[in-house]
Amino acid sequence: MGAGGLAALVGTADGMVARVGPTPGHSHRAQDAGRAARVSKVAIVVLGISVPVAAWWLVGPLDSSLEELRIPANPREYLDYMVRPPVVDPGVERAVGIAGLVLGAASLAVVVRALRRHVLHRGWSAVVVYVVLSGIALGFGARVITAGVIGANIGGGMLMLVLPPALIGGLVLTVVRFLVERGRRPPVPSGSP
Repeated sequence: MGAGGLAALVGTADGMVARVGPTPGHSHRAQDAGRAARVSKVAIVVLGISVPVAAWWLVGPLDSSLEELRIPANPREYLDYMVRPPVVDPGVERAVGIAGLVLGAASLAVVVRALRRHVLHRGWSAVVVYVVLSGIALGFGARVITAGVIGANIGGGMLMLVLPPALIGGLVLTVVRFLVERGRRPPVPSGSP
């Protein structure tokens, strides 16, 4: 009878039969909204992967400059590392960085559109902000920790002390905000009873 059998035929006072239930296009709209919500949630996952990659590429290597010390040949041999950076071809690094930037921008556009159209409830905005900020922090942090320095990497050590508690605290605040927003009733449009 349409819409998964939710519609029913009922008799009216004048003996006519009327259809009661969702409009014929209702089930398609519900399916479209469900599909849009799933696509938006996948976009948040893509955002969580692409933002740290894009931030890592945009920050670039943070190695100390050894030019003033006039060290010959390969100065990286004379630097101290907390963690050695991966050896990546500059062309591959550029391609992956640009791909992360493009995927991050596209994913953010999809999620913002879903939030503005109320496909996702407002609690997801806190998740998106957390994903973007933590992705930037992780991308920057990876460059700081893998920076070649002369002596000790003080910035890397400080980052190792500060970043994990900050990310955990941000995650707790995000989950609380998400649950609070999820429990709220949507605002009633003006002019409605």
